[in-house]
Amino acid sequence: MPAVKARAAILSAVATLSVTGLAFSGAAGASAPHSLPVPVDRQDYVTTVTTTNPVDGTTVDPYNGDPSVIHVGVVAGQELARSFVHVALDYLPAHARATQAVLRLHVPATKADASSTGVYPIYNVDVTDAIIEACVLTTELPRAFDSQHPPQPDCAHGSAAGTFDRAHQVFTVKLARLLDYWRVHGNTGLALLPIASDASATWSVAFSKGRSSALLDYEVVRPSHHGGAGSASNHVGGSPAAPPPAGSVAGGSGAGAGGGGPGPAASTGRVPPAGTTQPVGGTSQPPAVARSGSSATPSAAGGQRSASSEGNPAWPWVLAASLLVALGALAVAHRAAVGGFVRRIVPPGVAAFRTHPRAYSIACAALAWGLVFTSYSLVTTTHPTHSQQLASNDASAGGPSPSLPTAGTTTAPGQTPAATATGTAHLATTAGGTTSPVAGNGAGTGAGAVAQPSPQAAVKQEFAGPGTYRTINGIRVFFPAGGSAPVAQLYTGADDVIGLTSKTIKICAHAALTYGSAFNIEAKDLDVFWQYTNDHGGIFGRKIVTNYQNDNYDPGTAVQAAQTCKDWGTFFLLGGIGFDQIPAVRQWAEQNHELYLHHIATIQGSAGLRYSFSSQPTVEQVGTWFGQLAAQKFHGQKVGIIYRQSANWQPGVTTFERAVKAAGMQIVGSYGTTINQANYTQEIAQLHTAGAQVVFAWENALAETEMIKQAQGQNYHPSWLVFPFNLETNTLGNSAMSQQIWGISTWEAYDPGYYGGGFAGYADQIKEFEREYKQYDPQAKLAGDGGDLLFLNWEAQKGLAALLQACGPDCTRNKIAGLLLAGWHKPVPPNCPVNFGRTSDHHHGGYLFNVLHVIRDPNGRPNFVPVDRCAANL
Repeated sequence: MPAVKARAAILSAVATLSVTGLAFSGAAGASAPHSLPVPVDRQDYVTTVTTTNPVDGTTVDPYNGDPSVIHVGVVAGQELARSFVHVALDYLPAHARATQAVLRLHVPATKADASSTGVYPIYNVDVTDAIIEACVLTTELPRAFDSQHPPQPDCAHGSAAGTFDRAHQVFTVKLARLLDYWRVHGNTGLALLPIASDASATWSVAFSKGRSSALLDYEVVRPSHHGGAGSASNHVGGSPAAPPPAGSVAGGSGAGAGGGGPGPAASTGRVPPAGTTQPVGGTSQPPAVARSGSSATPSAAGGQRSASSEGNPAWPWVLAASLLVALGALAVAHRAAVGGFVRRIVPPGVAAFRTHPRAYSIACAALAWGLVFTSYSLVTTTHPTHSQQLASNDASAGGPSPSLPTAGTTTAPGQTPAATATGTAHLATTAGGTTSPVAGNGAGTGAGAVAQPSPQAAVKQEFAGPGTYRTINGIRVFFPAGGSAPVAQLYTGADDVIGLTSKTIKICAHAALTYGSAFNIEAKDLDVFWQYTNDHGGIFGRKIVTNYQNDNYDPGTAVQAAQTCKDWGTFFLLGGIGFDQIPAVRQWAEQNHELYLHHIATIQGSAGLRYSFSSQPTVEQVGTWFGQLAAQKFHGQKVGIIYRQSANWQPGVTTFERAVKAAGMQIVGSYGTTINQANYTQEIAQLHTAGAQVVFAWENALAETEMIKQAQGQNYHPSWLVFPFNLETNTLGNSAMSQQIWGISTWEAYDPGYYGGGFAGYADQIKEFEREYKQYDPQAKLAGDGGDLLFLNWEAQKGLAALLQACGPDCTRNKIAGLLLAGWHKPVPPNCPVNFGRTSDHHHGGYLFNVLHVIRDPNGRPNFVPVDRCAANL
């Protein structure tokens, strides 16, 4: 009987073990995704101005304190109102983990949707111009809202750019990135912040509180015996971690990094101006917030979990229990012979099995189950890739994702290189190029052999050792005594090395990819320089990985593209040509603490910005140079102007007019046009009638080409001042010689096969460019409309490589900013020199330009050629 009972007990143990194994195998598993509508349970707003009620003398905001709506708006480029929203994530069922949240807000359709109908006309003004960003709050949005002390946003650690529908009646924003923050800090809520596209931007949007809604996607995660992803305290919707104390982030004292600045003045209810709500990093350690590509934190968008997030794995315990059961079964069968185990380890195989068949069957079953379960667990468990381990070891939250694209490819997030779309414009070309801040002598000069510290080690050593501090434009910069790169106090912790691992540097650009086909440029044509660099050692052994996002030549889309770059984990952001896009992204970059290197933009609205830099001159400078060119080449002639009617373009027209008038020249007509106007016959006819002998065309290359063609159609052949691109001469063909065409550029001209004349000064660079394209991209159309754009992209990428080289093997964002603030001015042919020390703000380095003129080159084709290179004045 004892033996029978023992065998029964063992059989019961095996059955229990099987059930336990199944339970463990599903412990960290998740159900199929579900969706759940949840309420928006708190909504409030604040404004920067107040008015006095003439009836009772009470002080109210411009919207009269309407309790039925919330507001977001700007006036003359300055913030007027922001709103605060809290989504009821606690409506999720037990053990549910939110993977996505979508917030939908509705614009009031009629006065009936508003309580304060008397001021309803100001609720929605120029809604089509509205650009709104959602950012997490550092402290929870309280139910009893205090408009005098609203919670502060932290865009740097959790943000998303929202979009309107075509009718601009519904605003939608996806909150996956905000969920990452809320998992760590609790459901604090979010702020809706306005982004002004220019200094004159004025718009206002109201959202009906009663129609606000949210939809959650979630998965049910079975509880884990050891915590991890399945534990309620580790996901939004269960029992989230307690939010940080007021005014702090992740235990920091006072104002938390990126969001704990002083609140609005109690007497006025004002919100801080855009870009000033978040103090500079360095006051406290930023929170360890999950980012896309992190190997340590679940992805909000996809719900993916790494092995480290699942608690202790189950299979070792199952295997150990299986072995114990097997040994127990044999011990019961041979209990009489246990004493002689050393002398007689096991009975003769077949005889022993015949003598004790049940014991051996149980032992074999237990061992088989343990081994099968172990094998299954090892095969199905997700292990971090090598690049993920590097990212984890480096503590770089922006390290490469499991689907890291090949270095040098133009792969959008979530795409494989094979799925990358083609069709890239000159604007994209310059995004990867002339946005770059400086010039240098390329990479691959043995730098790949240099031993380098991990990014996290570099962060720890940034301010170590002897050195001195200087305050430059309000930012403290440390100058190491050893002469290594200066270090700006902008970022702390993992924020300082986002997009940087021991093997890669991720660089993302926003640009108008929409126009790629117009210039015969494909995405693959943009990375020849980086391919060459990566094949020759990279930048201190790190390969450059690029990503180009379409901004559609539109400020709102540009902000969305910038947000995508941030979510991808770019080391810094590049901005392509776009007078209208850059000011909007500059403001976004300030709110998000994103290091931003951009192309030409107006200086208006850039005062006090800490995170944006440009090696290019300002719009105002370029306008002055065009005016000087007009005075030098066409003195005494009548001048006409056709320009883009935009607050971001107007400053260039103003400085042009000032320079022309100072030279004693007469302006006989100035006509503003809209973007993509296409038909300029009326403006041209008016200038023709007024007797304009030279026309300043202040537009993009496509529009300028149309202007010249339409003037020729009227048998009108004035001299033209334009932004010079080969597209214009290639399109005009021989008719380009029917009038004089001059241009000002901050990049170099390129004429395929022409190495003499004005090109002689950088002919060796042209030949190097052509050799690399012949090797890496022989199908690129260098003689086509975009050949000069590929050259300017290539030359500027050389400049960017030089900046990264100067940053050193222990490069960080702080060191990039430190180099620029300290007055970076290293020249790299064929780029004209730049000098960030020439301007008082140390954020603009461009001060030289090239004069180009259309001639018939020795090869018989009309083309722009250099007449004066790297000039400061005319």
